[in-house]
Amino acid sequence: MPPSASPPPSPAKARPPASCTGPAGRHIEELALPSGGAWQADDLTAVSGAPDTASAPFGYTTSLTGQVPAARVVYRAAGNDIEELSAG
Repeated sequence: MPPSASPPPSPAKARPPASCTGPAGRHIEELALPSGGAWQADDLTAVSGAPDTASAPFGYTTSLTGQVPAARVVYRAAGNDIEELSAG
């Protein structure tokens, strides 16, 4: 994983223990530890086709009525739009 250009990561608790960072490459990276598995890194920007980040990502979870818990990441994109990535 490239060095981070962001402050310390925020935990994403809806999935396995995880954190997300915005590396110097302007992509959002997730580091997760599945139950009984090995650490894995995912480039959430590339996987989702989302625009590059221009700010530090903020990760959080939601447990909305009628929905499964979802991990979410919001950030400011290079075009100054606010973007949200989610999985649940």
